[in-house]
This record gives sequence, C-alpha cells and structure tokens, in this order.
Amino acid sequence: IRFRVITCDEYTWHGVTYTSSTNSPYYVEHNAAGCDSVVYLHLTINNSTAGVDVQTACDEFTWHDVTYTASTNTPTYTEQNAVGCDSVVTLNLTIYNSTTGIETVTACDEYTWHGNTYTASTTAPTYLMENYHGCDSLVTLHLTLNHGSHNSFYQDACESYTWHGQSYSNSGVYTYDYLNVDGCPSTDTLHLDVSIHDDTSYHVVACDAYRWNGQEYTTSGVYTYDHSQPGTPCTNVDTLYLTINHSNTGDVYQTVCDEYTWHGIHYTSSTSTATFTEQNAAGCDSVVTLHLTVNHSDHLIEAVTACDQYTWHNATYSSSTTTPTYQSLNAAGCDSVVTLHLTINHSQFVTENINACDSYTWHGVTYTSSTNTPIFVTQTAEGCDSSVNLILTVNRSTHNSYHQAACESFTWHDSTYLLDGVYTYQYNNAAGCPSTDTLHLIINTQHDTSFHVTACDGYNWNGSVYTSSGVYTYDHGLYSSCTNVDTLFLTILNSSLYTDVQTACDSLVWNGQTYRSSTTSPMVFLTNAAGCDSVVSLHLTIRHSDFSVETHSVCDSFTWHGVTYTSSTTEPAYFTRNAQGCDSVVSLHLTVNHSNTGIDNQVACDGFFWIDGIAYTDDNN
Repeated sequence: IRFRVITCDEYTWHGVTYTSSTNSPYYVEHNAAGCDSVVYLHLTINNSTAGVDVQTACDEFTWHDVTYTASTNTPTYTEQNAVGCDSVVTLNLTIYNSTTGIETVTACDEYTWHGNTYTASTTAPTYLMENYHGCDSLVTLHLTLNHGSHNSFYQDACESYTWHGQSYSNSGVYTYDYLNVDGCPSTDTLHLDVSIHDDTSYHVVACDAYRWNGQEYTTSGVYTYDHSQPGTPCTNVDTLYLTINHSNTGDVYQTVCDEYTWHGIHYTSSTSTATFTEQNAAGCDSVVTLHLTVNHSDHLIEAVTACDQYTWHNATYSSSTTTPTYQSLNAAGCDSVVTLHLTINHSQFVTENINACDSYTWHGVTYTSSTNTPIFVTQTAEGCDSSVNLILTVNRSTHNSYHQAACESFTWHDSTYLLDGVYTYQYNNAAGCPSTDTLHLIINTQHDTSFHVTACDGYNWNGSVYTSSGVYTYDHGLYSSCTNVDTLFLTILNSSLYTDVQTACDSLVWNGQTYRSSTTSPMVFLTNAAGCDSVVSLHLTIRHSDFSVETHSVCDSFTWHGVTYTSSTTEPAYFTRNAQGCDSVVSLHLTVNHSNTGIDNQVACDGFFWIDGIAYTDDNN
C-alpha cells in the first residue's frame, strides 16, 4: 500500500519525524486477514518561506492596512506560498521625515532671496525643495533688515561732558562715526553746552521720618536738592546726610485653639488689628501688632460607602455602622472628633458553566481550550464588583482520516463499498461535537483456487506434508489486501494393518490356502475399501473334532437321540460340540432284531430318519 502525504516543513509517521521529501520509509502491520500489510510512505515536504520587504518612505507608510510613522524591522505578514505553506514577510521600513527649517538672515537696508528683494523685515516667505533623503523640505525666511542711524544729541553739561570715551570741557558740535548695534554704518552728532555749578551739605539724625525741602524721607541716606536756575547745566545741589532711627514696628504671629490672652486682653476670634506701643533703645516708638489666628476644634461626620469591607484608622469593618469615632488634630492643630457613618455594599461572584465545541467567544475573547480561569468583572447597581467566573469545557470535533485496502468490498459505518474512492461519514462524537471520518479506500480483487485431494497416509503440497484430513490454505499473494489463497480440501485415507484372528476346527481355507495346524505366519496384501494398502496377518488356531462309535443290539426298535430306529443300521450319527467347540461325531451301530415281520412307518421330529438307507434330518423336508 502506498500512503501519499503532502505537508509543510515536517511530518511525523510511526514515531519518526521527517523534514524532507522521501518515498523509502515503510511500515509493516497486519491486514484484516491477519497477514503482513506493508505500507510505503510517499512523503512530499514543502517548505515555509520567509522574505524581507525593504521599503523607504517619507513621513509614513501603509503596509497591509497598518500605517507606520517610524522606521521598523519587526512587522510581519503571513500568507500562503505557491505550495500552500506559510510565507512570512518581514517589513524592513526606513521612514525619512520631511523637514521644516528656518533661515535666519540679518541684513542692512535690503536683501535678495531666491529672486525676490525685500526692503523690510519679514518672517513670511517660504521656499519648498527636496532634502537629502528626497522628502519635502520647507524653508521659511526670518529676515531682519536693519538700517544705519544718524542721530543728533543736544546736551547741557556742568564743568565737562564725556561722550564716546572723549571728555569735552567746551561747548561745541561734535560727531562720531561707528557701526550701530545692528552692524550698519551710523553717525551721532553732539550739540554741547558747558556751564559752572555751586553745592551745600547738611547732616541730620531723626526718628522714623524727616521732611526736607517739602519731601519726607523715612530711611537713612544721602539726599540732594537742586536749587539751580532752570536752563543752566550745573546742578547747584544741596546735599542732606540723613540718619533715620526707627520705631520698633514689629509683628507677633500667634495661632491658637479656641482663645488667647495678650497684654491682659482676652481674644476668642482671629484678629490682626491689636497693637502695643513702647520705647526702643534708640528712643523711638516701638509698635507691635498682633496677628492672631484662632482655630476651632471640629466635630465631624465622615460618610463612606464601600464594597465588602472598609479599613478606617487600622480597624476593618465588614458591615454598615454609625458608631466608630476617631480623635485627632485637625488641619489647624485643634482637636477633631470624626464619627464614621459607613455603608457596606457587597460584591457578587457568579459561576457560568459552558460546554462548547472547538471554541467559545465570551466577552470578546475567543477560547479554544477548556479553562476555569477567565473572570469578567462588571459593576453592581451599588458600584461593587460583580465577578463572573467562566467554567468552560471545550470539546473537540474530530476529523479522522483512515487509509484502508480491502478485498472485493469493505463495510464502513454500516455501508458496503465495492469501488476505490474517498468516502466521508459525518456524525456527532461522544462529546456531541460535529465530526467527520474520511475513508481513503482501495478495493483489490481476490483470486482463489480450490483443490480437492484424497490421498493415502500423507500428501505433499507446496512443500508441506499433511498426514491428516482437513482444509489447508496457501497465500501466494504479495502486499495485497486480498488473500489470493489456494485452498486444499484434503482427505487422508489410511492404509490398514489388520490381524485376522481365526479359530477353526480341523482345517481352515484362508486366501485360497488350506491350513490344518495353528499358525501366525500367513500374510496377504490387499487394497482396502478406501483404496489404500491393507495388510492382513492370519493368527490361526486349529482345534480338532471327535469321532466315536456307539454300538447297540435291540429288539424291534431303538430310540437314539430322539429318533427311533426299527432296523439295524450303522448310518446314524449325532453331532455335538466337544470342549474345544469342534464337532463331536458319534456313529450309531445298531442291530435290530424283530419280533414280528411288518412295515414300521415312523415320523420323527428333531432327529434323523432313514429313507431307503439314506439318513435325513428335519431340515431335509
């Protein structure tokens, strides 16, 4: 039988795994008749293939309905190759990005860029070209146009004036050429008027503040007062050297719970207006302002709704309650007594038992094997977990393939098939799942011959000697599902070896030969009723008969052994058996003397009677 298989990559047959095509493996098993059946494997191994799709794109690339925006070499796509095996293609993608750039330019007065001349600063012009990788490159011009400056300065100075590092003590018009901060050629022109000035100094110590020339000063320092005439370049300044000593204006910050007493006054609420005045070491007033924060103790209710249990300040509660309290400091550091008002709702746990064939989809997930681990969590009306545990039994549909060679016909699933072919049978298996059995059937023709033989003692047939009757078979078929059997219906007839034990009186005629004495040597070869040799040996015992004479002389008549004789005679004889079972013959010699003369008519039974001198028995009627 040739078992043809086409598969991908490898195939395991009778415990051996093959990774390349072959037609040499074979496996010997017993066919339906109990004879060797050799199955040859004709195996074709087709190989799965792997390839690389090298792609280069700008910004993004779509491959098998998936869009990629970054370089990658990991995506794969599996399809069938020309021989029906997996073909795995790996994408080797390089993403180059379009670029946007800014060309920053600073120029004086005007600038020409890609054929356009600009006379004012701008950030709007753009120019589209290809970058190094062939992707769009959009360049935006950020143009700053600076201009040369021509500035005139009018300056009054007292005594002298320094301009661009040069000191001038005389009035006049002066110029200075340079590149301005924007790098453009520029010219400054100075119109200078130089005057003479006169100053006075004052030294003063005061508390908190000092008023001088209509201005109040609150900090120590050197202050000036310009009393020069308008339009003159010199300051004519009076200088005040002022020392200010301060009153102790300070703040006291206090945070308390419920109440506070300060300098004899009792406070029960927060305030920042209370003050207390005294003299400091410098002899000035020192005013202290109290910034008081009065915080209050709390009496709070904490309302909580929880699922199954709730831990509050290291105690765990599994049922609703309104009694627990906890005392701590509130955010302000005061006593805070919190009472817990707890509502406990309970989670639910449900088991869903499912039997399915091959696969089962549950909450969007498809399972192909039995499991008791999936759990789907939803929310109860109270917001607690409702867990459904799937207890799934996945039974398998079966798809069995049978390769069968049969002789003349084959019965499968209650149907008899007479021709080669592929037949299917659909049913629900023991697990209740749809299943299919496929039969690949080869029908061979049987050629048998019968022989009927009768033989003596033994018969040689196909190299074997048979010595007893029976039905014998010889299979001369080769690797066929049919037996191709010759059947011998053999009848064995046996030759005879027989001893003929005989006992005879006086003599025995045996096989045409007369024997008068005992013997065990005679032998004759015959053909028995079955037509086989029959050897008969004679075992003969000769026994002898007795002979005697009984003499009588009587008057008129004599009865002897039931027979009455009326005349003399020597004929009658009486036969009996002697001790050896042979004849014992007694002869009667009778003399009859008569009293009278006449005819004696006699009828006798069971004995002898004479007619005309001849002795008769009753059998001679």
